[in-house]
Amino acid sequence: MDNILFKIVNLSKSFFHEQIKIEVLKNVSFSLEKEGLVLISGHSGSGKSTLLNLLASFLKADEGEIYFKNENLFLMNEKKLRRYRNTQLGFVFQNYNLFLEHNVLFNLALPLLINSYGINYSYEQALVLLRNYKLEYLAYQKAKFLSGGEKQRVAILRALINNPDVVFADEPTGALDEENAYEILHFLKDISKKRLVVIVSHDLDLLKQFATKHLSINNGKLLIQNDV
Repeated sequence: MDNILFKIVNLSKSFFHEQIKIEVLKNVSFSLEKEGLVLISGHSGSGKSTLLNLLASFLKADEGEIYFKNENLFLMNEKKLRRYRNTQLGFVFQNYNLFLEHNVLFNLALPLLINSYGINYSYEQALVLLRNYKLEYLAYQKAKFLSGGEKQRVAILRALINNPDVVFADEPTGALDEENAYEILHFLKDISKKRLVVIVSHDLDLLKQFATKHLSINNGKLLIQNDV
């Protein structure tokens, strides 16, 4: 149990569309360990992104519990939830969400600056992170001049700047060609050796080569829960 980061118990979530109730998740239960690369798959509308948003506390479930380090997310007050999102979680998106007119150092340092860390400290930490992953040559390049693969690497490093326990990645290879997608997944796999990385994707053929656990959702139910 000491190695369990998330424990999800009987999680259910529904939405209403034109007064019709749509059950997106139905009594889903599983656990995630502190390290590893977890793939959550399913067709469009299957509930995989909803599950990611529930784990990140952006949504609240209709029923069930999510425990993070044995603490129930749904019982946390808003101040504690903000701290959870800002310090425990990192986020990677399909379209990078970088400030294109600013250089890489600024983009990496931004989460620290937002959390009221000093400029010097924030930029120093960003540079250390680039050096750790042998990407310091990108430091002073504007984001708009980076390739797609470089932009996604920077976006991943930005997700690590607060040294989070878990990185959530929503379709991180969706905007990349196959070669760059393969390299980004190698990058995420390396990161998952020291923390949990959870990827939502429909690209099963590629991702199953890297995942340590695969959760498949269909019609709101967890169909597969296995070590790959």
